[in-house]
Amino acid sequence: MMKQCHIFAAVMLVTSVGASLSWADGELAEIEQPTLVQLLEPSTTGIGHGASLAIDGDSAVVGTPNPGGYGVADVYRRQWLPEDQWSVESLPWYWEWVCRLKPVDEQLDSRFGQSVAISGDTVVVGAWKDDRFGFNAGGAWVFQIPTSPSGTLLSSETLTPSARQPGDYFGWSAVASEGLFAIGGWGADVDGQDAAGSVWVFERSGSAMVQRARLSGGSHAAPNARFGSSLDMTSTVLAVGAPSAPGGGGVHLFEHQGDGVALADYIPNPEGDSGDAFGASLSIAGSDLFEGIVVGAPGDGELGPLAGTIWLFEGPDEGVVEVDGGYKQFASDGGPWHQTGSSVVVMMHELGGGTNEDDNAFLLFGSPGWRESGQPTDSGAIHVLQFDQDDDEEWIQRVDLPILPGASMGSSLGAQFDTLSPLNDLPIASLLIGSPGVGGVLILEMPFVRSRGDCDGNELLDELEMRFDPDQHDCDEDGVFDACQIDYDGGHFDCDGNNELDSCEIEDDPSLDCDMSDRLDSCEIADDPSLDCDQNGELDWCEIESDPSLDCDMSGQLDSCEIANDPNLDCDENGQLDTCEIANDPSLDTDGNGVLDVCEGFGDPNFDCDDNGISDADEIANDPNLDCNLDGVLDSCHHWMTEEFDSTFGYIDLSYLAVRFEPTGMTDPAWTIRTLDAFGQSGEDDVWIDSTNHTVQYPLSSGCNISSDCDDAFVSVPLPFPFDFDSQTWNEVYVGTNGYVTFGIGDSEYVQTLEDHFSIPRLSALWLDLDPSDGGEVRTGLGPGGSFVVTWFEIPEFGTSGSFINTAQLILHPDHNFEMVWLSINSLEAIVGPSLGEGIPVDFVQTDLSNAWDGIARPHCWEGTVEGDQRCLQDVIVDGTVDVRDLLELLRNWGPAEPGSDAARCDFAPEVLDEKVSVPDLMIMLDAMRDGCEVQE
Repeated sequence: MMKQCHIFAAVMLVTSVGASLSWADGELAEIEQPTLVQLLEPSTTGIGHGASLAIDGDSAVVGTPNPGGYGVADVYRRQWLPEDQWSVESLPWYWEWVCRLKPVDEQLDSRFGQSVAISGDTVVVGAWKDDRFGFNAGGAWVFQIPTSPSGTLLSSETLTPSARQPGDYFGWSAVASEGLFAIGGWGADVDGQDAAGSVWVFERSGSAMVQRARLSGGSHAAPNARFGSSLDMTSTVLAVGAPSAPGGGGVHLFEHQGDGVALADYIPNPEGDSGDAFGASLSIAGSDLFEGIVVGAPGDGELGPLAGTIWLFEGPDEGVVEVDGGYKQFASDGGPWHQTGSSVVVMMHELGGGTNEDDNAFLLFGSPGWRESGQPTDSGAIHVLQFDQDDDEEWIQRVDLPILPGASMGSSLGAQFDTLSPLNDLPIASLLIGSPGVGGVLILEMPFVRSRGDCDGNELLDELEMRFDPDQHDCDEDGVFDACQIDYDGGHFDCDGNNELDSCEIEDDPSLDCDMSDRLDSCEIADDPSLDCDQNGELDWCEIESDPSLDCDMSGQLDSCEIANDPNLDCDENGQLDTCEIANDPSLDTDGNGVLDVCEGFGDPNFDCDDNGISDADEIANDPNLDCNLDGVLDSCHHWMTEEFDSTFGYIDLSYLAVRFEPTGMTDPAWTIRTLDAFGQSGEDDVWIDSTNHTVQYPLSSGCNISSDCDDAFVSVPLPFPFDFDSQTWNEVYVGTNGYVTFGIGDSEYVQTLEDHFSIPRLSALWLDLDPSDGGEVRTGLGPGGSFVVTWFEIPEFGTSGSFINTAQLILHPDHNFEMVWLSINSLEAIVGPSLGEGIPVDFVQTDLSNAWDGIARPHCWEGTVEGDQRCLQDVIVDGTVDVRDLLELLRNWGPAEPGSDAARCDFAPEVLDEKVSVPDLMIMLDAMRDGCEVQE
């Protein structure tokens, strides 16, 4: 039986795969630690390799749909070494790339490779966006794979489904079993119902592939149900998922025998919650331990938005054509945005002639949205559930695979259980895990035995364990399993208790014994902790020998230890001796007194009000724009990145703009900002995130259902990543209907005032009295790069009868940057910007958010700017009042007059240009300018 599952949600992977693998902690004695045989990663494949997977016996197929380019599929085959070449230095087999599959007349962006299926030497590859039979009608190509590597294999043979139409998405999914191929097209119209979905079943007849049946949901068919977006099949049963069917999805079970295929049962989403995506992945199981079907529901929200879950349904012994009940299982560490259940696969092995005593069953399922604590992006995870001999599930535990930031590993899975005859009929389970963003597929191999040659008592063949990983299991090459040697004398052979011979560890990595004592340094540290003052598991003097910079004062001690003894040696608290920092970069001591300037700033904040370790006077001298109000203090220390608009201004000048906020790591200023364009064109460089193409957003108000009231309401939404704001780390936000997000506490205030804005930690994307009950939506969801998006989409201002419609967006990033983005803004009054919740600053100055460049905040200007300058025409001093001093400052900075103009004839005396000029002097100066008179000194 072949297994394969497909991607449910968008996946972005950005790094390479490591080779160290192990099971997470758990009682799983019957299964060997998964061994990474190799990474299937042709150098020319690129991102997307592994988006679809299929395996049958010793052959595997990997699809690469490559959006925007030409998709491909690659075939791999397990190759055995002759027995006379077996040794403890290598595995007795390897996976070899056989060929690359392409259509003869490939089409750009057809998503060729979106689905793959294999039975024997026949492979079918789907391309759901192929346009040969109409826009997105789709297609599927048939290949006969060769027995030896052959480079690129082209095919012109295609499957011909009945009644194919534009928009069918034929080829979105594919599955095969014993010569039958089922192909899904969830966009097909059925009996007048748009996109109800269809599945076509084909088999080979002579040299041709002929259609055996076209299937639909029958009485359970529904528009946009996505029937056919997921598939699984055995020799007698075909399961078809419809994850968008009414009630949160469903699964159709068909029985196929002889020439007939008939609907036998329908499994609705047991909870009926919309958005669960019940049926997004499927796996049929059949053994004495578990007979039934496993269904993924990656949209399930019981543990938070898109947390996901799986459901298990048991069927009768004669086959999964009718199921009973169903029970729900969560991942042990499940949470919001994990999308658990995006892929599922069941592995069975029967060692004792079909008796429960010797059988084992394992269910694996993917959570592509899972992330390691502290990681900014999704790495993905695989979970395992073991069925015990009493027909009950034993536990669910995450498999400890390499952390791949941004990888969403587990978006696709494939598995094959087979006996490997060259190894005494030893049963081996092969598991494929897709990581399409890194262009890689992990192949894990898991052997099963009951006895013979098992000195460590883990029910595995020691000889095979040594061949799988000789460095770990027989590193001294004496033909004895090292775990047995450790059992004899654990204290001597394995002082660090990791089940590896210490001498082997030292031989593999001499740095583990830097003092050449033939004993692991970790053991020495355990005996005397003072040998490792920084507690990183390495002898301190070895670290200094490897990197002398760790002891810049040549005292023979790690600098970090000295700092721990005397924190004054590190006044900037960055873990380095200050003298070393100055020696490496003399600019850190601009006054040449041997003390870090940032520390001097701590002594007198006036020296360095922005806390960046550089004198304010130096920064202003380098860039006068940093002191646009000419008070000798950095304006960045006095701008608070907030702007208040009222009807006197006439309009809000933010339409089709965006402002990016980047934290400085300080409280004053908390951010640098930059104004960008945002036209909402879905272009590659747009800041605006188009919810139809770039993100998965779900409405919090549509009709309206946010909290209990759509107007002046808020709702708590878990974040998909920890977000640092206001010197705290937040795991949830409160999304308000009136255009803001708050931290720690919700707010429903609709009258925007600066006092309220600065009263609590808040991000006001467009704070005004919005009314989604009168139209539009408030949406939240995941965006590109793992970002979190809140969209106030086409919402009118309260009481305007829908005439003042506004669209704004807030985007939070895992690196703690954020953006405020605006499309069409039609209201006249609003507050925009961030607040740390510390009250209105005593030196508050409004910032012109539409005119922030090079990370520098500009003062808010009501009526334009002076040509060649960035200051306001009115409040030039930016002290909240407009007086003579402002006019004098404006004149003083007017700049050279045009040659020949009246103003050019006025040669003012130096004292007239003094800021303290009297009002009579001012009048003389103005008269001179008006009359073109020359003023004598």
